[in-house]
Amino acid sequence: MVKDRKLFLLIALIVILDQIAKYFARQIAHPIDFGFFEFSLVKNTGSLFGMMQNLNGIFIWLSLIAIGLLLFYYPEFKNFKTKLAISIILSGILGNLIDRIFLGYVTDFINFRFWPVFNIADSCLTVGIILILFSELFQGQGRVRYTRKK
Repeated sequence: MVKDRKLFLLIALIVILDQIAKYFARQIAHPIDFGFFEFSLVKNTGSLFGMMQNLNGIFIWLSLIAIGLLLFYYPEFKNFKTKLAISIILSGILGNLIDRIFLGYVTDFINFRFWPVFNIADSCLTVGIILILFSELFQGQGRVRYTRKK
């Protein structure tokens, strides 16, 4: 149970870091070039890679459903690595959901020029999904163990 509290604290810290970074990104008047990448503000009303623009309301509902499902099934996961991955995914969903609700778009700002512009929350979604795939496909240790009460 203590590990679960630490994971929920991790979620809060990641969401706060994401929101602080996005706040500063919105203050940038012009792109800041760091050579290999730049910080440049993109207001994304779509989803993955900027697809499906102007569907913010739908993405708000999908995010709320995903959060609800992840929280509902969270206690069923027995493996710490899987719980960590789900916590990281929840951080990403929450970080982008906050933007969608309060701004009407997701603030993207990390630009590697060869890849669509993204943010910390997007990175969390990607890392969390990779961790789950690694845990499930290669180690088989993250499986949900359902127990039915008779």
